[in-house]
Order: sequence, then C-alpha cells, then structure tokens
Amino acid sequence: MSRRRKHEPRAAPEAERRGAAPVAGRRGAVPEPGRRSGAPEAGRRRAAARRLRLWAPVAAVVVVGAAALLAYRAARFATPRRAPGPAVPVADPLDALAPGAAYDSALALATRGRTLECLPFYQRALRGVRQDFWQLHCNYSSALYNLTLQLRRRRGIDLPETRSSLERAALLREAIRESGIARALAATPHERAIVIGLLGQLAHVYGFPWEAFIAYRQAQFADPSDPALAARANRFQWSLEHPTAPGAAPPDTTARIER
Repeated sequence: MSRRRKHEPRAAPEAERRGAAPVAGRRGAVPEPGRRSGAPEAGRRRAAARRLRLWAPVAAVVVVGAAALLAYRAARFATPRRAPGPAVPVADPLDALAPGAAYDSALALATRGRTLECLPFYQRALRGVRQDFWQLHCNYSSALYNLTLQLRRRRGIDLPETRSSLERAALLREAIRESGIARALAATPHERAIVIGLLGQLAHVYGFPWEAFIAYRQAQFADPSDPALAARANRFQWSLEHPTAPGAAPPDTTARIER
C-alpha cells in the first residue's frame, strides 16, 4: 500500500504575494484591495443633495424674515422727513432798527474803519428807505470797495479782511452796481462828478489806468466849475504819458464818505 504523501503548503507565486493587478471589465477597472468603492461616495453626495433640498426653503424663509425685520425697524425708528415746502425767510435782527438809525450807524462804523461791520447797517437802510437818495448808494459802494483793500493783522501777519479773490470780485461788482444807482439818483453836476470819480478811483487801484483816466475826464466834464477835477485829470494824464517819471503820484486808495 502506497504511503500517502503528506500535504505541504507551497509558496505562493510572486504575483499572488503582491496582489493581482486590476482587471478591466465592462464598467471600468476593478478597484484594488484596500480601496473604497465609489458607491458609498455617490451615496453621500445624494444624501447631501437631499438635505440641501430640504433646508433651502427654510433658509429662504429666514432671509426674507430678516429683511422684513430690518425694513420694519428702519420705518419705525427712522427720522420722518418733512415734505418740501416754501423756504421760511429768516428774520434779520437789524429789521427792528429804523432805517435812518441804521444809516447813521453805518456811517459811524465806516468812519472808524470798521468796514465789515458797517455793511449790514447799510443793507438795512437800503431795505427800509422810503425816499431813495444818492449818498446812501454812493457810501455803500465806497464801503464795499474799501473792504476789498482792508487788511487785518493775524498772528503778526497782515492778511486781507476778505477770504478770497472771488469774494473781492463779488464786492467790486456790487460796488460798481451801487455806483450806477447813485449816479442815476444824483441831481446836481457836483454829485454826479463825485460818483464818477469814485469809479475812476476804483479802476485806477485795480489796474485799469485808461478806464480811470476816462472816468476822471468825465467827472471833470460833469462839473466844469470845480478846478480840482480838472487838475486831477491832467495829473493822471501826465502819469500815463510819463509812466516812469519819479513825480508820478500813487493813487488814493480810500474812498471818502459823502454827507
């Protein structure tokens, strides 16, 4: 009787020890041992999509509710806006002052060199005057013109009383307009000559010499009886003909007050 051979385990081939290579099938490669299949991952994605579909309406309701709450708080606690209406004029405290008293105060302030302070009093007098007169407009024009030249010392430096060249230009335009009104109200040749001379002075100081010369001649022709007007026009003409002569007199920069 033959002796049966004892079964001995044989060594696995090298390919079996390393693991078999994936074999391609109809639906792709078979995953290697130890790797998870794609089916659980697809299931998790489907579950996440399901949860998103369930929570999306809830999130929309929360957002809409928060927006409604903010709108309610804004409408409840915001300061109500008034409907636009006609502007209410602000009363000027000087309106309680009589026009004549305002004019006297303006003259007193201008005489002391407080030009900026005298302007509101002139304006009050202009608003309340019943019978207009040329001195009111002429003096107001002089004050406007003088303010463009006035200086104030600030921290040891002389600076213009006005804030900018735009403000000075606006003051000069108003001064010229008031001079025109004064000239129209002037009743005598002497009065007209004074107003025209003020315009000539303004043009001279601000660098318009030929306009100033024309105004000085017009003042002379307006009142031929005053030799001072002819002398001024002749002297200014000589300055134009001899601009570098040492005897040329500088212009008088301050307008005087007419009573």
